Amino acid sequence: MAMIRRKIHKALFNLCLLGLLSAVLQAQNSPFDPEMAAQAALIREEVDGFTDRSLYITGEAISFSMRLQTSGLPDEVEWSRILYVDLISASGARQAQGKFRIQNNMAVGEFQIPEGILTGVYFLRAYTRWMRNWDPSCYVYLPLRIINPTVPELDEAIPGEPGEHSLNALSVTGGAVNISTASRTFGRGDSIGVELLHFTGGAAGSLNGCLSIVPAAAKPGVPLLAEGSDRNEGSFQLDFLPDIFGVTLSGRVLRSVEDQALEGSRVHFTLLGEQAGYVVAHADAYGRFSMSLPGREGRLELFVQPEQDGDGALEVRIDQDFDSRVLSLEAPSFSMDQQEEQALTLMARKHQLSGIYSDIQVREDPEEDRSKIPIYGTPDFRLNLDDYILLPTLEEVFINLVPDITPLSRPNRTDLTIASVNPGISLFPPLLMVDQVPIFSMEQFLSISPSEISHIDVITDVYLRGDMRFGGIINLWTREGNMAGIDLPEYSFFIDYHALTPLPGSSPGRGSSPDRLPDTRNTLLWMPGLLLERSVPRSVSFVAPDYPGDYVIIYQGWDEQGQAVSAESIISIEQ
Repeated sequence: MAMIRRKIHKALFNLCLLGLLSAVLQAQNSPFDPEMAAQAALIREEVDGFTDRSLYITGEAISFSMRLQTSGLPDEVEWSRILYVDLISASGARQAQGKFRIQNNMAVGEFQIPEGILTGVYFLRAYTRWMRNWDPSCYVYLPLRIINPTVPELDEAIPGEPGEHSLNALSVTGGAVNISTASRTFGRGDSIGVELLHFTGGAAGSLNGCLSIVPAAAKPGVPLLAEGSDRNEGSFQLDFLPDIFGVTLSGRVLRSVEDQALEGSRVHFTLLGEQAGYVVAHADAYGRFSMSLPGREGRLELFVQPEQDGDGALEVRIDQDFDSRVLSLEAPSFSMDQQEEQALTLMARKHQLSGIYSDIQVREDPEEDRSKIPIYGTPDFRLNLDDYILLPTLEEVFINLVPDITPLSRPNRTDLTIASVNPGISLFPPLLMVDQVPIFSMEQFLSISPSEISHIDVITDVYLRGDMRFGGIINLWTREGNMAGIDLPEYSFFIDYHALTPLPGSSPGRGSSPDRLPDTRNTLLWMPGLLLERSVPRSVSFVAPDYPGDYVIIYQGWDEQGQAVSAESIISIEQ
């Protein structure tokens, strides 16, 4: 029985690969085939994690470390490789979001808290694309208190507001790690050594976790789950494939009037700007498509263009990349004692200073403008039109100036062929592009005035994109980068899409070397991915802050069985 289940899971994995590779899927082998749903539901994922603190100022960065645990698959199979993290209010309103790479079942990252949000209780929520096939109550929620020092009033809509789902802390084992320092009291600017020892007993095997040193009032909290959520139960609706190769974009192709799924339809995606690219996705028997955007970072601008095949209006519906379902949570009442208020005042002051000194940066050599690198690489032939007299039509340009392109006039139409040493190029039509955007109308392509064009690129070999083959490429670069003002293809549109959240750079006030900059650290030390072997001491060091008070040294992580562990120690910094 176990062998049969293993084979079924392997088959499902291969089908998901086919979907993400945009293969032409038939009804019997689509990953969204209802017959696959029962077996797909056996593949479960859980996310747990920790943050560097629990108390933040608007505009600060939240650092986190998350762990993904997958069941129902062979050990050698990697499933989800992208983690989705968003900052939500207790009512479920999203305030910020990001996508982060999962490596070795771990995801580490940070993102900025918006400056304009109100003071209150918020939650850092983490999940994978595959987990969206279940209810969001199975996601992990990390409670945070966020303060906006520019708004004196407390947002009464957030603190203590009753929600539909109460939250329970995940089980965390203590006592597995001993944290020691040379003293419990230190002076400002002292170099402080910390030894961590995972002693025999307690958690199983080695530990993988994160070390955080922060003001005691900002001690990080434990992960929470919605009450009544069962990570092994619940309704399953197969709507999303895992991010196997990278950030995934998915959707459906339909006839607008009947909402009829269009099997085999092709959707062309052109990535514009510095991360230029071109991808073709195929719809399966249910009109669904999925494609991956590996290695892309930041916000992408995409031009989406369905390929018209027959009559009738087409509609491409792109899936929301983040979960928009609202889960009303029961937030704890917002309150602060005197020690926390003092710590908050100091944190706000240091954050304000960090903003002032963040402009002091080392100048770097300018990077190459990647927007000038074509999506097809170096062309086999490039014609600069400014080197020649202006010809009246594009067809005459090809006849007289581009030896590899031959216009063929036929009744009611003109075709273009590209000469090549590869005889197979004649089996496929060329890919026609203007500013790297595909154009499927030859009449529209040839109607562009040569005066609008700066240069022409030609690829003289078969061009492969997934399972698509083109008989070379002809790309027209316009002088203004405006596609020569031609009408956009019918049913096409532009969208912005989130790729991977870029990794943060270093910031002033966080380094360990002494300098003339003020100490602006609210997190004194954050070390994710800190591995502790049993009975093997691990030493780290940091510079004591310039501000007196109590600080917590806390190690949070997981043992080899996936059990969360935690240990902490308090030190004091004197005047």
